[in-house]
Amino acid sequence: MAGLYASYPFVTTNTTTTSSSNIYAFYPFQLGGTPPTPPFTNNLSVLFNGTNQEVQLPTGSFDPDWNTPFSISIWAKNVNPSLGEYTLLSTRNPAQGYRGLLFEVYLGGFLFQLLNSTSNYIQVESPQSGLPMGVWSSYIVTYDGSGLAAGVKFYLNAAPLTVNTNVDNLNGMTSVSSLGATIANDVQGSYWDGNLNQLSTWNVALTQAQVTAIYNGGTPNNLSVLPFAADLTYWYYLGNGDTPSTIYDHKSTANGTGVNLTSASFVADVP
Repeated sequence: MAGLYASYPFVTTNTTTTSSSNIYAFYPFQLGGTPPTPPFTNNLSVLFNGTNQEVQLPTGSFDPDWNTPFSISIWAKNVNPSLGEYTLLSTRNPAQGYRGLLFEVYLGGFLFQLLNSTSNYIQVESPQSGLPMGVWSSYIVTYDGSGLAAGVKFYLNAAPLTVNTNVDNLNGMTSVSSLGATIANDVQGSYWDGNLNQLSTWNVALTQAQVTAIYNGGTPNNLSVLPFAADLTYWYYLGNGDTPSTIYDHKSTANGTGVNLTSASFVADVP
């Protein structure tokens, strides 16, 4: 047969036995074909202690403005039964009048703020005491870039929740270029108490169908193969492959820095 039909690269790995022999494996693929998608593994999450542990993201990474749509998705398990205040993701900067955003669990419901200042912002909530405690759940908030409270939607395990408007007075920049976002804490010290896993941000207001695809029947999936993966901006496993010092971004290069995390923070407890 004329010409090269297929390539069979060999991979060499040393054995761990006393034998000096090697193991040879080959993986055939058709010449010119697309390499297979790397496997997605999710069997670890990060357990935050609710006291002093967080993840700091680089300055200028996730930093949406008031007139641009975006969405935040995260899997969470709150282990504290008290109906307190627990941050999921925040960019609020007190040096700029608390400009930024806040997505948290407050009194057992979702709370979302998008602020230019403490007098120029929107704030919405889902019904209090409506979120399950002690079990894994998918939390998603979407925002359509309208500058209105009506542009915010909440989803719990892919089901839309009622959105109650507290403040609807936003007109001005919410981007905070001088401060990176923080996972599991806000500037006021409302630390997350429990597990977090698979945080992703998107540059669109996700649709119901897209939210359902991310939920995937209750099991996190490989976001990079979804039909709308081009809208994914940042993706943190919060578990597999991470270290106490580095939480890797699997979409861009905006790796996060763990604060007070230890090896014991990574636990085999996932959705």
